[in-house]
Formats: sequence, C-alpha cells, structure tokens
Amino acid sequence: MQRIKQGLFEYWQKHPLRLALIVGLVLRLIAAVFSGGYGMHDDHFLVIETAQSWVDGTDYNNWLPHSQLKDNPDKEPKPDGHSLFYPGLNYLFFYTLNTLGITDFSLKMMLLRLLHALFSLLVIYSGFRITQIISNIDTARRIALLLATFWWIPFFSVRNLVEVVAIPFAMLGMLWLLEAEQDKGWRKLFWGSFVLGITFNIRFQTIFLATGIGLFYLYKTQWRKLLIFSSAYLFAILIVQGGIDMLIWKRPFAEFVEYVIYNMEHKYTYGNNQYSMYFLLLLGFMLPPISILWFFGWLRSFKNSLLLWLPTICFFAFHTIFPNKQERFIITIAPMVLVLGVVGWIDFMSSSQFWIKQQKLYKAMVRTFWIINLILLIPVTLTFSKRSRVVSLEYLSQYKESINSVLIEDTNRSSVPFFPLAYLEKWVPVYNLPRNDSGSNPTDIEKRATWNFQIFSPEYFSLTQKPFPDYVLFLGNQNLEQRVEAMQKYCELEFETEIKSGFVDRIMAAINPKNVNESVYIYRVVKPNQKTIRPRCCR
Repeated sequence: MQRIKQGLFEYWQKHPLRLALIVGLVLRLIAAVFSGGYGMHDDHFLVIETAQSWVDGTDYNNWLPHSQLKDNPDKEPKPDGHSLFYPGLNYLFFYTLNTLGITDFSLKMMLLRLLHALFSLLVIYSGFRITQIISNIDTARRIALLLATFWWIPFFSVRNLVEVVAIPFAMLGMLWLLEAEQDKGWRKLFWGSFVLGITFNIRFQTIFLATGIGLFYLYKTQWRKLLIFSSAYLFAILIVQGGIDMLIWKRPFAEFVEYVIYNMEHKYTYGNNQYSMYFLLLLGFMLPPISILWFFGWLRSFKNSLLLWLPTICFFAFHTIFPNKQERFIITIAPMVLVLGVVGWIDFMSSSQFWIKQQKLYKAMVRTFWIINLILLIPVTLTFSKRSRVVSLEYLSQYKESINSVLIEDTNRSSVPFFPLAYLEKWVPVYNLPRNDSGSNPTDIEKRATWNFQIFSPEYFSLTQKPFPDYVLFLGNQNLEQRVEAMQKYCELEFETEIKSGFVDRIMAAINPKNVNESVYIYRVVKPNQKTIRPRCCR
C-alpha cells in the first residue's frame, strides 16, 4: 500500500494535469451513466425537448415560423428570443442517432451526457494552464484537482444547461487570450476571441465577458489587439447567430433582439431582486468557511491577471445590478472565480504576516473543505434529478402506440410542473389539472376536482376534438385516495404503478417546497364514464 501511495504521489508530481484529467473523467463518466434526468426546467424544455421534437417532425415550443403560421395563419411569425445554436446542435446529434437506428430516448440522453462529460474536461485543462501562467505549478496542481473533483462540477458538466455548456468555451477562449499576451502572437488572440464569440452564441449574457476583455485592451491602449479581438468576436457571432437567424427569420440577430426586448420588458417578472444573491451563491458554491478567503482572493486577483479579472467582475456586476436574478445565471463564471480566487488568496497569504503565522488554521480550513466536498461529491454526482417525472414517462413509453393523451393531476397545488414528453417518445396532448386559485376554491377534494375538471365535458371534446386521457398521473400522495375517488366520477381507473422520486429530489423538496419532486402514481383509464365520453371522431 505504501508503494502504491508513493507511486501515485510521484506520478502526481510529474504529471498533475494528466492525473487530474483521469480523475475528472472518471467522475464525469459516473455522472453521465448514473445521473439521469435534468437539473432545471431550462436544461430540458428549452434545449432537449425542442431538439427531439424537431427530429420527430414537430415543434414543441412553437419557435419556428412554419409552426406559428400553422397555428395562426393570419399572424406574422415572431422570434421567441432564444438562441437556436445549441438546440440545433442537439437536433443534429439526435438526428444522427436516429439515422444510425438508435431511437431509445433514454439511451440517446446517456450518450449525450457522455459527450458533454468529455467536452467538460476542457475546464480542467484550461484552469490548469491559466494557473501555470498567472501563478506557479504548485497552485496549478491544486486548481486542476479542484476542477476535477469539485462537488457540483461533475453533475452539472453532463447537464444541458446553456450556462454550463458555455463554460468550456469561455475558459478556453480566455486561456488563448492570456497566452497571446505571453507570446505576442496574433493567432491565439484571434482564435481565443473567436471561441468567446461562440460562447455568446450559446449564452447571450456572456457578452459581458467580452465587455471586460475589451475594457482591458482599452485600459492598456492596445488598439491593434482590440481591433483583432473585436473583429474575431463579431465574426463568430455573425456567421453563427447571424447566419442561423438569416436562414430562419430572413434577418440577422432576430432572436437576440427579441431576447433583449423581452428581458427588458420582464426584468421584474422572474427570479428576485436581492443584491446579495450572487455574492452568497458564490460563497456557497465554494463551500464556507474557506470560500470567504477565496472570494476575497478573487476580488484582489486583478493583481495577478487583470485580463481575466475584468471579464468576471463585469459579468458579476451586471447580474448583480439587473433585477431578474436566478441561481443558474452565475454558474458560467463560477469555475473561473474559483481559479482566480485560489490564486489571489495564495498570493495574498504569502505576504500576510498574520496568515504566515496561522498555517495550522489555514490547513484546518482546507481539511474541512475537502471533508465537506467529498461528502457532497458522491451523492450529487449520482443524483438522478427529476426522477419521478422522467421514469414515469419512460414507463408509459412501452404503451406509446395506444396513448393519445395524458392527464397530470395535482390538485394540491395551483400549478402543475412540466413533464418531459421526449421520454414518452410520442408527442401527445398533456392536460394539466391543478387547484383552482382564480376564485373561491372549494376545500372539499371532490368539489375541488369537479370545479377544475369541468372542461372535460362532452362540449369540450366536441369543440376541441381532443382525445380523452388514456392515463392519469397523480403527483404526490397527499389526499391521494380522495383525489382518485373524485376522478372516478369521470372515468374508470386502474392502478398501474408508483414511480418514486429520487433521494436527493426528496431532500431538495424538504429544503424548499417549491421543488415539486414527489412520487408519481400512474393510473390507466379503463373507460370514460358516459357523461364524458368523447365523440367518435376523437377515438
């Protein structure tokens, strides 16, 4: 055992980046295989659901002009304000798998997670190389190990969240710009700028990273570099974002313009407006108490690299000032803040008389960090997020040929969460049955269901020509018996199965009830009752 430890230590000393990449790859592969589902609404319904629906010949979000014209032939189609670049890449991936005969959607998603796992290794590589340049090899080793094993990074690395997918591009682009400062060459400057332009095509807000870099060149009065940077950055945006929008909307940057307009008009609609939010989130991401030291190190890291500090501080400042704040927005700069924070703190500590004398205290904080990090790393990396919603539709996919519509019943709440239809592998109408909060809501569960279910009448089906539900999915077990009994007034039900929510999902729901991660109870509709039988044309 001692020889193995000695061998690993020697290998770590000689090949730190290689070993960090191996460890990081193993953790990401574990996440890709075992961490199914999706983390947040946007990493599935604005990316994956969109792409798979295009492959299947429909348009889930109704983003494309022909879909809008089909629904409203007299209304001019309008961009929805989403970059179609990353959903388009996923569309090409799914389309290729279909061509190869791989149609099982769960398998498609695992292959996609594996692809993202490999791509995310660029974060470890870029972080290591950046630290080598602005600090030293010892600090670079620490950074590589941190980026490989940080508690939330393997899980998020295999997600389809645009804020996360933008991270490898952003860090690689900034690495090449940093290297261009070292060797004075223009090629690295051009390609680093171009890659940052690609980052914009994935996540529009990363324009504030480019803003910080532009300010650096202005401050240094490096006009030639500013010209090359601006030209390459705009070129990447023009050929990708501009090209896609020209192809679809016949005008460049149609989606970006609509995105800006929408967010300005709805800046108080979503999220919250607490100015301390991102400060607290970054402290939480980096795990207190040591995160306080690293955050301080980031704030003073302009002394180590102004070129990297300005983009992150501009990005942080904008999101802090802008009213619409959501947790995921700040994730894009979290790894770079970690890199600069550790570098800045080590630089400060080496010249601080207090911390030179308090090495035991600092080592105790480091040990505490690693204990907490490892405790979190294992369950988070293995988390099957939104398990009950995903697996319930995976279960129903075996009956997809006979399914024409599904009802999601959650009369305990005023809204029903989205269910990922791509896992059903069939695009059918989904009816939501929430609690009615628009007026005087009946407290009796049977009256409540009657109140809400009034649209499921013969008149409703006659007018809409929509099919009666073939399955009813009850979300959560609260009042379940009464809810099923109330539903039996309208159709005869037969219990199929219970799909339990994941362990971490249950913890998240306990911490914050807004996380609707409850078990799903699947009932098959044997037949509608006579008073709600659909017209023959809908069978």
